[in-house]
Formats: sequence, C-alpha cells, structure tokens
Amino acid sequence: MKNSNYIVIADSGSTKTDWLLVENKAILYQKKSKGLNPMFLTEDEIVEAVSKEKIFKDELEKIKEVHFFGAGCSSDERNNRMKNALRKMFTKATIYVEHDMKAAALACCEGEAGLACILGTGSNICFFDGKKIHDSKHGIGYILGDEGSGSYFGKKIIAYYLYGIMPRDLHRRFKAYCRYNRDELIQKVYHEKAANIFLADFARFMTKNKNHGFIKNLISKGMNEFFDTHIETFEQCREYPIHFAGSIAHHFSETIHQCAIERNLMIGNIIQRPAEQLASIITPQSKPTEKRKKTRSRKFKSPRKKESKK
Repeated sequence: MKNSNYIVIADSGSTKTDWLLVENKAILYQKKSKGLNPMFLTEDEIVEAVSKEKIFKDELEKIKEVHFFGAGCSSDERNNRMKNALRKMFTKATIYVEHDMKAAALACCEGEAGLACILGTGSNICFFDGKKIHDSKHGIGYILGDEGSGSYFGKKIIAYYLYGIMPRDLHRRFKAYCRYNRDELIQKVYHEKAANIFLADFARFMTKNKNHGFIKNLISKGMNEFFDTHIETFEQCREYPIHFAGSIAHHFSETIHQCAIERNLMIGNIIQRPAEQLASIITPQSKPTEKRKKTRSRKFKSPRKKESKK
C-alpha cells in the first residue's frame, strides 16, 4: 500500500461533482459532492466545500495526481483559483485542471473526431478533432444562453406555471411539487446565488412527467433550439457524429435522436456521467491523454453562422 499510485478524477458541473479514486485504471471508490464552478465560487468557498465533503480523506497521503474537469474552468484565472483550492486539500498531489468540455470530448468521442455536447445544468458544445478540442463561441451561461439545459428547461417550466398557461392537470402536479409561492420563486431567481442550479432542479419535474403532451412539446422546442443555435452552426455537424454528455441528454435522449433524424444528422454516444469513462483513459504522471488510438486528423473548420431563411 505504501507504493500505491492513486489518482483522483473529478468531473464537475454547476450542480454536482463526480469523484473517482483510481489505481491502474480501476475505480476503487466513487463519491459525489456539490458542483464546484469557479465562475460562481471563490477559492475559499471551493476549499470549504471540498473539505466539508472529506473527499477520500483516508487516502490523501497516497493520492499522486488530481485531474479535475469543471464547468467554468475556461480561463487561466479561474483554473488557477481551482488549482489553489484543491492543493489545500490534496497536499501531496499534482493538480491538473481542465474544462468540462474536455472531459465530455474524451469520454464520448473515444479518440475519434466529432462534436461533443454537454446538456446538464448548463449547455455547451465543441469540435474534437481526435487529438484536441477546439474552442467555440458557445457556453455563454444561463442568462444569455444554455439552450436545452436543465436551467433552460427550469426557467421555462416556472414561467409557464407563473403565467398560468399550463394544462390544469399539470398545473396541479407542479403546484404540489414546487415548495415556493410566486414571490419566493422570483426572489430565488433574481436575488439569490446559484440561480442556475435552482432553475435546473425543476428539470426533474419534467423528467418525471416527460410523457405528458405539454412537457413533450416543451422538450422538443428546447432541443430544437439547441440544435439550431449550437449544433448546426458547425460545418462538421453533417460529417461527424454528434455526442452528448450530461443528465439532461441522458433523460431526454429520445428527443435528441428524433431531432437528429429530422435534420439528417448522426448521433454518437450519449453518456450521463463521463467520469467513469475517463478512468480508463487518463494515465498517472501525465496530462490527460486525449487520444486512445491513432486517428487521421482532419483540418478544423471554424463554426459558421447559420444563414437566415428568407
């Protein structure tokens, strides 16, 4: 046990973090904690959250590396904030921090070129050329974007409830499900922290009632908006498979497939939690390996603006 070469792999969205303790690509333990998004959390808040959960506290001395993939980890400033926070917990380990888009691409694309999408609390997309991910202009957050995500659907279902335009039977179900009155909902969304997480939690209601006609229509509208706004702005969308990661993608996969059929697009893998796939990809004492096998890399084409239909 003294020579154990443990690594920790963490895949974090805004709502939750999946932690894996791995040795020789075998998963020893798994744990979940709250989401750790440096766009919304300070270094001290991250330290407090990780320390409170006591992540693998009995193995800290044996952990050699931590590979953290997180929402919001898309700038040097935020990545350094996350690194500094994790170093205070994992004092013997080398810390690597990457964007959660990289985790989605590694887990879903399996070393081949393709589009990787995230549909969880938020939404995002990138092109993976088989070796690395290419930045896009997407991922602008829940206020301006996040089409097709949990926060997007939560915002829609709350609005329809407050407007009183739900079918009566669904309105009764939502009223029983929701713990808040009108003023409390508005307070939570506009005046309290982590409104994106609060909104995304209401997507659970849609999951439980996804066979209701009103909800089916809402899911279809949201997914079509994601395809229009994100997927079809990439020229590669008709040449490569389109992969998805995240709980919303998992629960609404039937609608994703239907949208793709209507647009003559090819869907690849849909993975709810990428962390488990990463355990077989990431090797210790190196940065995450982005490619499992040799592939022919093709020239990357920048996303194009979708032409308006006249």
